[in-house]
Amino acid sequence: MGEVKLRFAHLVSTKLFWMTVIYLVCELAFSADLLALCSREATIEEIDALEDIGRLLTGTAISLLFIGLFIDKQSIHPLLRAVYSLILIAGFTWLNHQAQDAFIDHRIASEFHSAEARKGAFLLTMAGRSLSNGTLNIRSIHTPDVLEHKPSLMAFVAIFPSLAFNYPNVQSEMNSLLKKAIAINVMKPCEDMKHRDGCMGSPAQFNNEIWPEVIKEVERRYADYTNGFNETIKRTSPSSLQSTADNAWVRYVKKLRGKGVTPDRVPSRRFGMVRIEVRKMGVPVPDDWHPADRQTFNAIVRQKTYSNTWKALGNKVGTSNPTKYMSIQAFMLTAKVQQSVQKKLGAPKGRQIPLVTRFDDIKRLVYLPIANQAISKLHAEVDSAATRFVGDGPLVEKADSAVKTLVVVPLALLMSLLGGFGHMIKITTLLLRCLLRKESSARTFKAVLGAIVFVGGGIFFLYQVANPLVETKAYQTFSLATAIYSGNTFAMGLEFIIRLQEFAYPINAIILTYKNVIVPTLCFLALFCFCYFNDNRLLMMRSDAETRAIEKKRARVARQQRRTDGGSDLPMTQR
Repeated sequence: MGEVKLRFAHLVSTKLFWMTVIYLVCELAFSADLLALCSREATIEEIDALEDIGRLLTGTAISLLFIGLFIDKQSIHPLLRAVYSLILIAGFTWLNHQAQDAFIDHRIASEFHSAEARKGAFLLTMAGRSLSNGTLNIRSIHTPDVLEHKPSLMAFVAIFPSLAFNYPNVQSEMNSLLKKAIAINVMKPCEDMKHRDGCMGSPAQFNNEIWPEVIKEVERRYADYTNGFNETIKRTSPSSLQSTADNAWVRYVKKLRGKGVTPDRVPSRRFGMVRIEVRKMGVPVPDDWHPADRQTFNAIVRQKTYSNTWKALGNKVGTSNPTKYMSIQAFMLTAKVQQSVQKKLGAPKGRQIPLVTRFDDIKRLVYLPIANQAISKLHAEVDSAATRFVGDGPLVEKADSAVKTLVVVPLALLMSLLGGFGHMIKITTLLLRCLLRKESSARTFKAVLGAIVFVGGGIFFLYQVANPLVETKAYQTFSLATAIYSGNTFAMGLEFIIRLQEFAYPINAIILTYKNVIVPTLCFLALFCFCYFNDNRLLMMRSDAETRAIEKKRARVARQQRRTDGGSDLPMTQR
């Protein structure tokens, strides 16, 4: 037992062990993040960002196979080991970028070059999101038995576009299903009110939760408007305007005195210069104004102050007649308030949204017009001609995002699983080596074989456990079409993703949620082990283990000797 502890202590003091553990944690979190991305409409930027993370992880996974050859060798300077490791990670990440880019570009060019294929990708990714939120039902999949297995369903949603892409006439069959799903999706209750992403909710939810937030914001802005209006009235009162004019005249006189003159003693040849200086002060005096004409000066200042003050309020509110006090209903219809409300509700520009408080009025004048317009827009996208998804068409960006999702997600999931399984075997091998004696022949080979058997047994277990989703008629139909057009290996890989995520996703989701705690904690543990299990402590542990081994051997020899001696004293009849 002492030798096992010693070998385990030596293992956790190695950098390779902790680098592999931290990599595995990041890989599992990435897998969960990828599945979550597929449940909503992701932008190309989001897909590219997640794709870059996946490629970095894959590059790291390959690099660790070579980093293990030198990372814990004391004969190499620590700085050199770090530099070599970074070079390997950067190099393999770059190579991985090149290889995956070439594969993805080739697949997009060969399978998604036509307008019909791009539209099909768009429809299938939209269908995948509808499957995710339950608004598009496939009869054999949306059953109580299948819906209980949420991780499998999430994995199915992620690979659905790739799985169904080669199914004959899938576009025509999806069109009618999607149109029904769109109406349900737009008017279904929002699950997360903090991140609605344009979700309007059901009429009741809109009335009770979403619309009150809009009204609250409008009332806050209306209170600011009222305060601003009252403040403007004060600033444009006769006494306030006169005070402003007097202050302006004092500044004007002070400026003249600084040049050695007063308003009534300005030489006529300098009248023009004085008018220019006064205009620079913001007082637009006429060309025939006399420098001592205070009455005209004050009148111009009062008029300009009055006009500018009300104009500033009008610009802030967005009204052309700011001097007239508005009711909250009229304030709601101003341009800036309408823009804010439209953005909050996801309503199209130009849709006027009135301020109403009764449920029937809210539903009739606000909710249904916005919902129907959103449904009509999505229906139009589904019915769009294929030419709108290529060239300079209005739906090119959505088609690009859909094609990226369809091609990148399954590849990223497969690469993530391969990297995860490869390093799971590696970790298991390292742990099994701790249990084998150093004197054991072919110790590393036995550990590798044991790790392969262990991980292989886990994979075998996945295929023995019943998965209701994989066994559905719809899945089998899609899988058969995929096997025919893309090969059995690809179809089996997609099935493996679903079976594995049924057990892996719950763990991965926890890691993703707490990754900002888990990763720093692992780094701290690694540093602790590096410091605690230093060379001196390992030497002491080895010495103690050897001492205990010698003592055990002596005790065993002594017991054998006692048994031998005791046996020789017995009478012949008892022997």
